[in-house]
Amino acid sequence: MKNGLICFLIILFFLPESNAQRRNGLIGRRLESTGSLILSFGPTYCIGDQFGFPLNKSLSGGLHNIDFSLGFRHRFTGNYGYKATFAYNNFAGDDKGNPREFSFTSNVFQLTIQGEYAKFFGKKYGRSTPHSLYALVGLGIMNSNANLVYDPERRGNAGDTTKETDTAPLIPLGLGYQYAIDQKMSLGAEGTIQYTFSDFADGFKTKNSKSNDIFVGLVFTFQYKIF
Repeated sequence: MKNGLICFLIILFFLPESNAQRRNGLIGRRLESTGSLILSFGPTYCIGDQFGFPLNKSLSGGLHNIDFSLGFRHRFTGNYGYKATFAYNNFAGDDKGNPREFSFTSNVFQLTIQGEYAKFFGKKYGRSTPHSLYALVGLGIMNSNANLVYDPERRGNAGDTTKETDTAPLIPLGLGYQYAIDQKMSLGAEGTIQYTFSDFADGFKTKNSKSNDIFVGLVFTFQYKIF
């Protein structure tokens, strides 16, 4: 009876320590499914038919070549998840140095959904980890509304076409990084290349154009976990 009582007391003594080790990440635990809201903001550029480099327009005549988005991310138990995003882009560029001599600004709204695969590093905060790297691929739809301004004496070449409003699918590809500040909030960065099925995101298509417009961006992200 006495030996049994001693064994029982020993088990009670070591059980809390064992649970503490699990909570501190010394014994691995699978990540739970989570849902988060995400705000993103950063520079983005439209690689279209303009001759001039788009960075020249970023800070001239207003705030151009920006991406602002609101999204929802759902990460399942393990490494996979998805993110649905509504984004606003404002692009600007010019064709200075080319005989066409045109400039443009374009407002683009897009809705995308993307699958993500993430790798987590550094056990912390019990069940979560402070660092993660992820890759993404998805599908979306965009609507562009461009405003073109031409030199009055140089209105393009024969065969060039314009279309100031267009709707088309797009495919985003990218890589991202996140750092968990605590169990709720994370900061990160995400670089993407978005291939569009439109050659009119900048409102202009040359007669010799061989590819559609592409968006390239790097945004900074703030994530808040809601469950």
